[in-house]
Amino acid sequence: MSVTVPLAYPAPIPLGHRVELTWLVKLGGLRGNKPSSQPFEPHLRDLDSGIAYGPEWQFGSYGMFRSDRVNAYSQEPRPDLEVERTLRGRVVACTVVSVTLAEPYQQTLLLLDEE
Repeated sequence: MSVTVPLAYPAPIPLGHRVELTWLVKLGGLRGNKPSSQPFEPHLRDLDSGIAYGPEWQFGSYGMFRSDRVNAYSQEPRPDLEVERTLRGRVVACTVVSVTLAEPYQQTLLLLDEE
């Protein structure tokens, strides 16, 4: 079965590559303990190349970005994040788009043949 997956970040995956997407629960709110689903921000791993894609909050301390340095992020998502669901498939189509609003914003649309 084919499935379309929209991503709120750039992920130029070559056609034919196998990928695994894992939707993680993000904690937020004033105390940082309110769980929320992130439907457009799954952790993505290209199983053929080994490259991981995802937003900053999955790999390290959220909000610790500084423009004067490059953060040392983990190769895997943070172990304290709860897994909501996982999907594996082969990439049939991949479109990466740059939208210009107040700031540049990238998004990806993947079409997968689900395994």
